[in-house]
Amino acid sequence: MLATQLPSEGRRVQTTRPYSEGRHAEQIPAAQLPSAGRDKFVDPDSPLLPPAATVWANALKNVDKSSERIKKDAPKNLYALPEPALFVTPSNDQKKISYLMTWLKSRPAWLWHLESQSNTAVSAQMWRDLLGMNFNQGANNQTLAGKRREQIQKMIGTGLDKPGLSHSSASGGEPILWHGVQLTGDVMPPLPIVHAILWEIYELNFRCELLALDRRLSRDHDQQRIAACFSESSGGLTFVMPSAEDEGLVSSDWRTRLHYFRALVRVMRNWNVEALPSVFALVESRSESITREQAFEMECAAASFYAQQFFDHFGRAPAVPHRLLD
Repeated sequence: MLATQLPSEGRRVQTTRPYSEGRHAEQIPAAQLPSAGRDKFVDPDSPLLPPAATVWANALKNVDKSSERIKKDAPKNLYALPEPALFVTPSNDQKKISYLMTWLKSRPAWLWHLESQSNTAVSAQMWRDLLGMNFNQGANNQTLAGKRREQIQKMIGTGLDKPGLSHSSASGGEPILWHGVQLTGDVMPPLPIVHAILWEIYELNFRCELLALDRRLSRDHDQQRIAACFSESSGGLTFVMPSAEDEGLVSSDWRTRLHYFRALVRVMRNWNVEALPSVFALVESRSESITREQAFEMECAAASFYAQQFFDHFGRAPAVPHRLLD
């Protein structure tokens, strides 16, 4: 059902730094918490969102959000892809539809940019401006929204000028394709398709964020160690295979999850941190000797440790794996 492949076969991801720490990266003071508003550590209650895997949802709820935990050099709230919650929080249903359609039209250009450029992460407000382009038709480049749109266009180059994408195209009734399925621009797609669209965003955001966190913490960043955390690792981190919705870290089979959680724990054991959960030592045991209860304990510890480390070093809630199948 799903297949996301960038033009370069996904193998150039080792050069991609969506959360660049260069001179253009914004910084957030250690005492400054993420802006007030919606609790981003809990998914909005919406039937349009695919569910978070329970272990990961609990990990988010248990994050210690004390402001003193945030590192002084933490990049400000930046996102390689839009937060899926942006698609479901508008009160106007037509705006939700428009956000989805605008994303689908800009998606090829943005994913190409994510694959080929070194600095792709932008603020949540910029994503709102991109998704709501047809709601801002009156804005010009002198307004804040206009300037943010202009900045996005400069980042993607001519990507937003490709056929079918314009500031007002999402408001029309022209067809849009999602993996071969034709959609209508002013009609909400079937729920399974909406789930698939938003699941893909969750998945790619999680992969980009894991990569960024590993670059900050790893003693010797290894692309292959990261890729081993995902079921279709041979294609690169930006390659999402159809089976991924019930594979890897969110598989319904606990032994399958164990394989990929062991890979994730190996990544985190290489991080330069003060202490690791003692249960991480299980990765040194043979898989056949690990019980279901031990595996679950390691899953919970790994998800919680990852979520806390991401908050400490980026000052916000991380994207976490979601599932299409209950």
